[in-house]
Amino acid sequence: MPQPRLMLLDEPTAGLAPRLIGQVFELIAGLPTMGIAALVVEQRARMSLEFSHRGYILHEAAWC
Repeated sequence: MPQPRLMLLDEPTAGLAPRLIGQVFELIAGLPTMGIAALVVEQRARMSLEFSHRGYILHEAAWC
């Protein structure tokens, strides 16, 4: 099997115990050292941005 170059993750920390969340982010942060880029969709924006090279935040505005 070929080596992946991109990993897509949708809410990788959803439903996890708080003490495991940091471990998941550390694993994701280590992906670039293996030559793997990561695209992460995550509710915990601040934590995600700590290890991100680039970040985009989508904000839902209520229109009245």
